[in-house]
Amino acid sequence: MQGEHTARMKTALAIMLGTLLCITTKPARCEEAPTVEGFAWNVVGTLPHDVTHFTQGFEVFGDRIFESSGGYGRSALYELSRESGSVLRKHDIVHNLFAEGLTVFDDHIFVLSWLQRVAIRFNLSLEPQGLIRYSGEGWGLTHDGARLIMSNGNSQLQFKDPATFQTIGNIEVRDRSGPVHRLNELEYVDGLIYANVWKDDRIAVIDPSNGSVVRWIDMSALQHRFSKPPGWDPDEHVLNGIAYDPIRNVFLVTGKCWPHIFLVKQSGDPRTVRRAR
Repeated sequence: MQGEHTARMKTALAIMLGTLLCITTKPARCEEAPTVEGFAWNVVGTLPHDVTHFTQGFEVFGDRIFESSGGYGRSALYELSRESGSVLRKHDIVHNLFAEGLTVFDDHIFVLSWLQRVAIRFNLSLEPQGLIRYSGEGWGLTHDGARLIMSNGNSQLQFKDPATFQTIGNIEVRDRSGPVHRLNELEYVDGLIYANVWKDDRIAVIDPSNGSVVRWIDMSALQHRFSKPPGWDPDEHVLNGIAYDPIRNVFLVTGKCWPHIFLVKQSGDPRTVRRAR
């Protein structure tokens, strides 16, 4: 046991020293930053991102990226180029709605609102098609091909009927420390849910069958890869936005008012490694 303890201490010290060197001496080489669980990721490219976009929902669909930006009086739905990140189209959302997460399902875009308990359904040309009501707050949204999956800021994920938004199931998200609260923007990839946690630099990788976190991915090094724009607020302009690009097999990761979208490739399958603490 003593030898095992010593080995763990050495591994932890190596990770801490590597992270410190990455942050303080060579931020340009932070692309190969292991998580605290030893799960690695690599930045393979970037796209520009408008720093006025207070990113809430983020999803790749075909050759486009759809993004919802929040704020009363300034919420909007954007269509971006998957290749360049440039804005192709914009739809301003009515001033009394605070836009939140989005997903594309059955050729429609669903955009949640924060406190107003309505989702707006758009067609792929960003034309509104109607409102759908639901209970509770709206934070993040994704789908598994059959059900919508929604977060509302606590430790619960709700499964919704896409036609009615009625709740047809739910799970509590937990790691070894207990419930994981403030679940935010969501992405469903290969049978797992990737979730931003509000004001946390980590992404939770969740087993939707039971809510267990199978892996934490530490993305804190990303913020050392760009200069902070004017008006930067570290309490508000946090990591938020995960979109999977199946064509390039990369994740697009950004944050609220960040100047870049990072193209991130992960190493390994989260389901085959040691479970998160």
